[in-house]
Amino acid sequence: MKKSTIGVIIAAVILMIIGGGLFVGGIIAAGGIGVARKELAEHGVFIEHGFQVDINHGEHAVDSKKHGHSDAEAVTVASEDMEEITFDMDDVESLYLEANEAEVEIGDSFNQEISIRTGGNYEIYVRNKVLYIKPKGLQKEHKMLINLPNVELPGEILFKEAEIHAGASKVYISQISSKEFELEVGAGQVTIDQLVAEHSEFDIGAGEVIVEYGNVQECETNVDMGNFEYTGMILKHGDVECNLGNAVYHLEREVDEYNYEIECGAGNVDIGNESFSGLGREKYIDNHMQERFEIECNVGNVSISSIN
Repeated sequence: MKKSTIGVIIAAVILMIIGGGLFVGGIIAAGGIGVARKELAEHGVFIEHGFQVDINHGEHAVDSKKHGHSDAEAVTVASEDMEEITFDMDDVESLYLEANEAEVEIGDSFNQEISIRTGGNYEIYVRNKVLYIKPKGLQKEHKMLINLPNVELPGEILFKEAEIHAGASKVYISQISSKEFELEVGAGQVTIDQLVAEHSEFDIGAGEVIVEYGNVQECETNVDMGNFEYTGMILKHGDVECNLGNAVYHLEREVDEYNYEIECGAGNVDIGNESFSGLGREKYIDNHMQERFEIECNVGNVSISSIN
């Protein structure tokens, strides 16, 4: 037998021995990982898609049914379980919600607590009387599709500030009341059945916002390529900037109960039965009112009408 052939056989035997060792080691390691996962789960820790989610914080474990949380206590919920987390209404003055890419529902609560049912990995905590609901950093970075919480609010709660970043999410809000209300939408869709605010601000990219009924002092709207539709009362001031999209207002007041400052590019502005369009056209309508609309329409469409 040639020396080269003997060398090949010896190398094959060595590789078989090494491969067998690795196989046995893999079995032992897998068993160890399985035991470790079981032990972690018993202590409220889950391994989800390569990152760790801890639903315990020191000695404060989250009750899977109901648990009140104090100021600055963060709660992260494992996506495999549904959790209900509650906060006393008196402990919360403002709301910050970041939806990223998800479906979110904000409904009515029948008690004096704010209730949040979750089915994903989020940070939910109160700090300086602000209730924060937002994805963890890893999900935010990778824009994972997740289901954010179902939030139930007492009907009588009035936030000092409510700031909602919908992104590409689908958000439904049954009712919300806030002195300052701010909504940012990228390519998502937001429907609000009832909105009460002193100052409201809407920033819409390519998405859609529908306010079924609003009662606000001031309404500031910036529409890029999306659509905005508002029905209800604007008691003092409307400020509209429309680029390529559409902004439609169905008001409970007559259209001649406002003064108008109109700046129109290649777009179109309809106020009642009057239409304004044309490159670089500016128009001021003085109805001898304190209430007013400021309208800047570039290429899109703005329509204001009365539902009375």
